[in-house]
Amino acid sequence: MVFGWFKGNKSKEEIELESRLFREEERNKIWNALLIENPPYKEIQFEPLAFRNSNETDKALFTFDKSCERLPAGYRHPLPAEVFSLIIDGLEGRLSEELLAVKEDLFKSHGEWFDLVLKPEKGVLHCYEQPRNVIRIPNDYDCSKMIFAREKQFPLNGLPLGTYVPIKDVASKSPRLVTYVWSRPFENLPSEIQNNAGLWIPDHARPVGRGNFGINYNFYAFNFNYGASRGVVDGKKNF
Repeated sequence: MVFGWFKGNKSKEEIELESRLFREEERNKIWNALLIENPPYKEIQFEPLAFRNSNETDKALFTFDKSCERLPAGYRHPLPAEVFSLIIDGLEGRLSEELLAVKEDLFKSHGEWFDLVLKPEKGVLHCYEQPRNVIRIPNDYDCSKMIFAREKQFPLNGLPLGTYVPIKDVASKSPRLVTYVWSRPFENLPSEIQNNAGLWIPDHARPVGRGNFGINYNFYAFNFNYGASRGVVDGKKNF
């Protein structure tokens, strides 16, 4: 079989490499289309509102461990792609009235916890999903006895720790990390997120959340170790 994109006299090794790259590119196109058509939030159901104390309009703030304790039985915190895929569909006008209300509440008051601990180690970012036994200690968290449901790993490729990094710079060094966090590759994200998002990677194991206050597309470890609390339950579809 002759491919039109082969040019000139090439070695067998060169042809095999180009064939592999072509297959990977086509596979990535299919995968990216599936991500857009089947956003992660459709596999879960959100609590309609983040937790508030009685007669208060601002979200209540919790340490990560206390937020886990607060969640209703069978619930967990959402993962980043679950939250950002909902936000993206809201930006692109694809949410029901009920889910649009969830999206708007995400942006009210304080930022909220994800069900995730990040740990950079030897140039690799370890992402521990649904962590438990994360213990609040003075000015930090002890993750040494943590248990978790799944681990994902991404190369850091020189991404700095302990500082804000714009999403464009994240995409240039670790593009798969962008897809993991924001639910789509950088080039498929709305311009609002491309131009206004970023992350803050801690220099040691810590739970993380979205934003800090108001309309915020950032992903980072919370200042002062507190965040708002919203649960999700698996298996109840959002449409």
